[in-house]
Amino acid sequence: MLKSNQKYFWKVVIWDGNNREFASPVASFETALLNENDWQAAWIGGEAGSQTLPEKGFISDKKEQYNLPDTVIHNGNSLY
Repeated sequence: MLKSNQKYFWKVVIWDGNNREFASPVASFETALLNENDWQAAWIGGEAGSQTLPEKGFISDKKEQYNLPDTVIHNGNSLY
């Protein structure tokens, strides 16, 4: 069974009727994160407890976010 987040290598070798060997070059593939538990990350933002949350616990109107101290307003231009 394939494992999550791994790189695997493979090569094919065959022999014809005259016992001559033919081999493919080595190739590889990588598996993605296959299990829900593999997806782990830390929240990106201020230190724990330093972020102000909206009164209702979520933003119901786009304009509410502009009052939060960690809001970044993006102008739509590429950063690169």
